[in-house]
Amino acid sequence: MTAILAPDVAVRFQALVEAHLGLRYDDVRGAGIPALMRERADAHRLAIGAYLDALPGMAEEWRCLAERLTVGETYFFRNPSHFRALTEAVLPACRRGGGAARGLRVLSAGCASGEEAYSLAVTLAAALPAWDNVEIVGMDVNPAALERARRARYGRWALRITPDAVRERYFARAGDEYVLDATIRGRVRFEEGNLCGAWAEAGPAAPYDIIFCRNTIMYFAPAVAQRVIRRLSARLAPGGFLFLGHAENLRGMLQDLELCQSHETFYYRRGGGLGAPAADYAAPPTPPAPAWPAAGADLPAGSWIEAIEAAAARIARLARPAPPPAAAPPPAPAAAAAGRGPAHQQRDGAGAA
Repeated sequence: MTAILAPDVAVRFQALVEAHLGLRYDDVRGAGIPALMRERADAHRLAIGAYLDALPGMAEEWRCLAERLTVGETYFFRNPSHFRALTEAVLPACRRGGGAARGLRVLSAGCASGEEAYSLAVTLAAALPAWDNVEIVGMDVNPAALERARRARYGRWALRITPDAVRERYFARAGDEYVLDATIRGRVRFEEGNLCGAWAEAGPAAPYDIIFCRNTIMYFAPAVAQRVIRRLSARLAPGGFLFLGHAENLRGMLQDLELCQSHETFYYRRGGGLGAPAADYAAPPTPPAPAWPAAGADLPAGSWIEAIEAAAARIARLARPAPPPAAAPPPAPAAAAAGRGPAHQQRDGAGAA
C-alpha cells in the first residue's frame, strides 16, 4: 500500500520547482504532484526525502521534470492579431530603426513544439524581401518538445486556423501529418534554455529586435515573472518589441517598456531606439513602404492574416456555449406568430453560426 505523503513534503517539492523552473501550482497537495514525486523517487530508487535532498543538483532530472510539468498546448498563428501587428506596425518600425539593414533577430521564448517560432518564420518570409538577414531562435526548457519542433511534423489540429493557401504553400502532406517546408524549417534554430536559469544569466551575441514570450509567464510565481520580464527586456535591442499572451500584462513591472496598441491587441516596446514612438501604434498604421512587398504575388501578407483572423473568430463563436432558451412568448394571433417566430429564430441562429 502506498504511503500518504506529509503535506510539508509536497510544499517542499513545490518550492524547489518554483526556484528552478519558476512554476507555481495552486494545489500542490492534490493527486498529481505527490504521484509525480513518488514516480520520480522510485525511478532513482530513493526515498522521497532523499530524492528531494538530491534534486537541486540533478540536472538531467530537471530536464525530465520540465517535460512533465510544463504546458505545451499551442498551434500555428495563435492570437492572429499579434501577427498582423508584427507585419504592419512592428516590422516598419524596425526598418526605420535600422534593424532591417543590420539583420533582424527574433526570439520565441517558451516555444514548446515550435508552432510559434515557425509561424514567425512564415510571417517574416512573406513580409520581408531581405529574408537572408533574419535569424529566428526558438527556446524552451522542455527537451522533448524541442525534439518535436526540430522534426517539424504536425497534425491537423496544430494547423486548425492556418488558411488553406498557407498550408498548401508551406506544408507537404505525409499521411496524417503535415511536414513543414525545408526553407522555413532551416530558418529557425532551436535551443534548450530556462527563463529562470542559466539562459537568463548569459547574454546573446547580439540583442533581439523582437521577442515573443506568450502564455508562459502566467504560470510563474509573481516574483519570478517580474524577474523574467526584466531579463527579457535586457535582451531587447533599444526600440525592440516584446509580445506577451493576451492574458498577461506587465502590471507596472518595468518602466523601460512602453505599451503599444494596434490591430486590436497590445505589445511592448523598449525605449531608446530609433523606431517610431509608441504613439504611432495607437493610430491606424500606414501601409508598409513599397520597398517591403510581400514575397510572392500569389500570397500577399494581408490576405492570409485576414483569413487567419476570420478562422480564429469563427472557432471562438463555435466554442461559445449556446444561450439558454428564451421564455415562451405570450399567445399571439396565428398570423403574427407565423410571420415573426421562425424568422426571429433564424436570425438568432445565423448570428451564432
